[in-house]
Amino acid sequence: KTMTNSRSSFRRASYQLLGIMCQHAKSVVYGPLGSESLPKLLPSIVAQEKSAANVPSLFEVLLLYLKFGNSDGIKLEELMKPVNKLLKKACYSASPALWGPTILPLLVLIEKENLVLAALRNMLVGRSATIGLADNLLITCFAAETCSFFLLRNEEKNPMESTVCTSMAECWLDCAKSYLSTSGVTSISRSSDEKLKNIIGKILCRFDEVSDENENCAFYRVKNWFWSKELPIIILSDSLNYRRFNKIMKEVSENQRNVTPSSNLMPLISQKFRSFVADLNPSSDYTPQESEYEFMKTCLEFCHIENLFPTPNDGNSSNMNLDSFIMNNILRWLVIHSQSVNCFSNENSNLAVHSFSLLSASLDITRSPHRQQALWRAVLVELIKSDCPLGILAKGLLIMCGRKNEGQKMSIISVVMCDTLDDFLARVVADALTSSESMSNFENFLRVCSGQNKVLGGSPLVSKKSISGWVELLSSNKKEEVYNNASVIVILRTLLDMISDDNILSHEEKIKVLMIAWEIGGQTWSESGSRIINRKGLEKLNNDFFFVAASELQTSLISLIDDRSLDLNNFDLHQRSCAWSNRALRWYNSNVSL
Repeated sequence: KTMTNSRSSFRRASYQLLGIMCQHAKSVVYGPLGSESLPKLLPSIVAQEKSAANVPSLFEVLLLYLKFGNSDGIKLEELMKPVNKLLKKACYSASPALWGPTILPLLVLIEKENLVLAALRNMLVGRSATIGLADNLLITCFAAETCSFFLLRNEEKNPMESTVCTSMAECWLDCAKSYLSTSGVTSISRSSDEKLKNIIGKILCRFDEVSDENENCAFYRVKNWFWSKELPIIILSDSLNYRRFNKIMKEVSENQRNVTPSSNLMPLISQKFRSFVADLNPSSDYTPQESEYEFMKTCLEFCHIENLFPTPNDGNSSNMNLDSFIMNNILRWLVIHSQSVNCFSNENSNLAVHSFSLLSASLDITRSPHRQQALWRAVLVELIKSDCPLGILAKGLLIMCGRKNEGQKMSIISVVMCDTLDDFLARVVADALTSSESMSNFENFLRVCSGQNKVLGGSPLVSKKSISGWVELLSSNKKEEVYNNASVIVILRTLLDMISDDNILSHEEKIKVLMIAWEIGGQTWSESGSRIINRKGLEKLNNDFFFVAASELQTSLISLIDDRSLDLNNFDLHQRSCAWSNRALRWYNSNVSL
């Protein structure tokens, strides 16, 4: 009576009690009394239930009833008919998070393929009755999980009918399409969206793996249809959402144990990549959007070079090769971004960074370090000719060299290091010494090239000879107007940060850098130079510096004394005397602090 009571709370409590009895009072539930009444009662109870609060408990009791006892007396077709109605109505707005987890085990106990397939189809139809996107995506998650279970499970004893197997795969493809076409994800639906992305990516990865190794699953029998006919329709579509497709492919890459040329996904991804690039007009000013950049990068990271850029011997008529892709496309996009009027806006700067990221991925798939460096040098030459802003170039260098693996990082740094970058940096530094104008992003570019960035970890991108040239430039330009240049202070601070590294500057060069900082004084000396003097482990450097500085003070004082014949009111003599006094005071204060 309570299970048919008009009060929903009574019915819910009755469902929960019956669930407990299924586990602990089997003689009552599955005995003569229960076996006579419950098989007839349950379908009518399910058909009458319309309370969203009761749906989770109702599904749970159905699951427990079928699991813990002999349910041969119940007609599954009659039971599933009202269940399908509930699913078609999205269970009357009940939260899928509460009833969704019971669907898979419930359908496993049902076993009959046509009933399982009908339930899945009604779940997918019911998405249109949901209140919001979060519930819609969550129902799709449970449907995708259920489809994949029946497609991937071992069916040696009870093979699934071919038509049912194909229909089950169609349901899964519907779930994948649903994810790719979803838009308007908000903070409320983000969790469900992320869960669906993970499920689609992982299952797609499993489909790829079992296609070659598991003949006993249902998916193996539809693999050719799936990979050759249905999935290409989705992936090769002109309306493919690249941003969401990239997320799925990243999930596939994270779960793929070993991406081999025999992968069923690789030919599809390669074909889509070649089709996309072929549609780009090399003579136009069009540049890809962020999602398109990410798509091309995903393809480069997932596929082998032989798939993306096949040789004529592979039977492919495309003339596209890696060199032309880099020089005709990536380089063109980089130049367009760097020459844009608003090249320092966030949008253009970010797109330029994506171009460098794509360049890095393109170089990675090249197995020959010599070819990598030749391509990089060719790109760099053209970027320099196009007056690429130093800020964009600095970001690009960091993107190219930013690797988690230390071995990979050092490998790409050896590619980036070249005479072209050395010569360009030397010109930039030389111009800074005589320029009265501030150079945008000069400091950032200088610090990146010298390795003074946490991404690079102290590994310079230019040769030691190039960095030594900065020291010589500063040492040979001892003029007050040069030392007052802001760019010179930037160079000096960068050199001071490299003093603790024994592999970049020689001992003599470190002394010269400290001497220049000491002579200039000011904030550069107080914040950087004096701190180095007090650093442990640099005792020999400190002693040699104090000796050389003392000798310089002595020589300067003798020069001042020899000029006593000048008028004491001479302004130049006054300035020299003040400068000497300030240097002597800095020398004394640093010596006393040790």
